[in-house]
Amino acid sequence: MQELHEEIRRVAYEFHVTRGGKDGFDLDDWLEAERIVNSRNDTSMPLKKEKSKRANQKKKGDKR
Repeated sequence: MQELHEEIRRVAYEFHVTRGGKDGFDLDDWLEAERIVNSRNDTSMPLKKEKSKRANQKKKGDKR
């Protein structure tokens, strides 16, 4: 978890530097960095969604 936070911090800082160090965009930079880092690291997301979908179908009585 600490490594993830550090990677997000680094990417957000890169945005800050690329903008020339202009202040006032820290939240925007952080959220964009978070989105990018999470998308890089979350390769199992489709599998998790499919398992969840199947579990919900079983609860509803659908035997697909």
